[in-house]
Amino acid sequence: ESGSERALYQSRFRQAVKSADCANIGTNSTCDSVTGYCSGTNNGVSCIAATPGSLSVKKNWAVSVGNETETTVTLAGGQSIQIDLFSPFQTSATQNLFQSFSVFSNLTSYTLYGELTNVTSLVPGVNLLCSSQQNIMKDFIFITNGQSPYLFALNGPQLIADCSYVLRISNTGVVSPSAGVFTVKLYKKAQNVDPINDQIDIPSRLIIASQAVYGNSQQIVRVHAPMRAPLSGLYDFVLFSEQEIVK
Repeated sequence: ESGSERALYQSRFRQAVKSADCANIGTNSTCDSVTGYCSGTNNGVSCIAATPGSLSVKKNWAVSVGNETETTVTLAGGQSIQIDLFSPFQTSATQNLFQSFSVFSNLTSYTLYGELTNVTSLVPGVNLLCSSQQNIMKDFIFITNGQSPYLFALNGPQLIADCSYVLRISNTGVVSPSAGVFTVKLYKKAQNVDPINDQIDIPSRLIIASQAVYGNSQQIVRVHAPMRAPLSGLYDFVLFSEQEIVK
C-alpha cells in the first residue's frame, strides 16, 4: 500500500512520469532513483521512482510502472468515460500509433455513443493538419456478441500520428440504458486488424505494481490510474485492505 501511495502521490502532486518516459523528454535521460527526477532536466521533470522503500517487511518493496493495455469501466445509464489517446509528455510524431479502437462488454447486444475529438488545436503553434481536424467521430457504437467493430474515423480522414485525440464513450442506451462493464482496446491499424499483434498500450493510463515480501507471503498491489487526475471534488484514490496494514 505504501508503494502505491508513494507512486500516486508522485503522479498526482509532482506530475511525475513513468521511468521509461524520461528518455522521451531528454536525450539519454533516465529516472534518478535518488532525486526522483529525470536526469538532465535540472529537477524540472519528476519521475515515479522504482527503487525500494524500507519498511518493517522481510525485504524492501519495489514499484514498477507501465501503461495499461486496456481500460475497463462499469457504466450505468447516463454515465460516460473519457480516455486521452496521447501522452501529455511526448511530442514526437511517432507517439500516436492509434488508428482504431474496439469496445468489449458483458452485454451481448447493446448500443453506446462515442465521440472522437482532436484536441491538438487547443495548443498554440500546432501544425495545420492537426488544427484542421475537429470532431473525427460522433456516432453510435453497436456491440454485437460482446464486441463492437474496429472503429476509427468513420467516413473521415485517417488519424494523424502527431495529433492528440480524446475518446469519450457514453452509456446512453437506446430505450432503457442498462449498467454494463465495458473494456476499451486500441489498435495501430484501421482495417484488417489482428486483435493480438496490432493492439497497443493506452498512452495516458498507468498500471502501477507495488511488490513486497511480508512474513512468508509475497504481496502485490496493482493500481490502474490515468496520468492526470480527473477534475473532481472527491478524493482521487482510496486504498482498502482485507488485512491489517503495517507501515
